[in-house]
Parts: sequence; C-alpha cells; structure tokens
Amino acid sequence: KHEDIQWRNPMTDEDFIAFVKKECKHYGVKLSLRDSLYCRYGGINMSGGFDDGNRILVCAKRADGFIGILAHEYCHMMQWAEKSPLWVKCGEERSYEAWNKHLCGEKVEMSAHFENMRDLELDNEKRTVAIIKKLKLDIDIEFYIKKANAYIMFYNYMKITGLWAKPGNTPYSNE
Repeated sequence: KHEDIQWRNPMTDEDFIAFVKKECKHYGVKLSLRDSLYCRYGGINMSGGFDDGNRILVCAKRADGFIGILAHEYCHMMQWAEKSPLWVKCGEERSYEAWNKHLCGEKVEMSAHFENMRDLELDNEKRTVAIIKKLKLDIDIEFYIKKANAYIMFYNYMKITGLWAKPGNTPYSNE
C-alpha cells in the first residue's frame, strides 16, 4: 500500500513515471513505455496493458491520456501484487485466457468472463481515481471518471456484441 513512500504533492508526470518504474522493479515487472499511439499486445491494439504471466506492464506514450492510462495499468499491477480477490477470481476462472481466445476469434462462452472482467475493471478504476487524487496527478479527475464509466459500460456492451473497440473508436471517445 506504499504508505511509507515520500510522494511529492502534486506529483509531476516525470515523477510518476519514475515512481512506476521503481514499483515495477520492486515487483519484478518489466515496464515497456512505447513511443506509439497504441501497443499491439495479445493480438489487439490497446493503449496499455498489464500481463502478470509475462510480468510486463506496457503503455503507449503517445496515447491520449497517457499518464491516466499508466496509472490504470499500474493499479492492475497492484491488484496482482496484492492478490486482489477479483484478480485471483479472474485467474482461477481463466477469464483472461478466455478473453484472449475470444478476441482472437475463437468461439468461447464468455458471459461469466465478461462479468468477471467488468468487475475487475470497476475495482481498478476506483483504485486509479484514488491514486490520481492521492498523488494529485495532473489529470482532470471528473473527465477521467466519465471515461472510466464509459469503459465499464462498454463491458456490458461487449457481453452483447462480443466485440472489442477499434482504435480511434474507444468507448470514452464515442458519443
């Protein structure tokens, strides 16, 4: 929970990146900050991701809202490191595996997995908002929360359509 770390308040973007690098090193996670708009990882384009199996946190530095995305992926790493019950449940029920198979076109019964992933993302968005506030990151918190709500609602939509968002048509950029 890192209560012993002395944080500069407000924390600059550079300070936050250095903090995440230090945390990744502490947990044995590779940090890959890519000079791109999107990261191609696990068969899809995304702004960022955390993979506990390969112990890597990836984030596209030119993605709109990069620091917020990095905070989001950092919080996923913390769900893993803290063995969050939702993270453990997704692992035990193999929701990530089903998710990746589904996104790559395989037929997989996804109903429960969509719910698991949505609940995990909701927990993570709450964590992300808390860390943005705690560190006083230079992020418009009300706008971030609106984007987070759209992202969570998107999981309900995916349960119906089975489709992931295409680059440039993210749930939080779509009216």
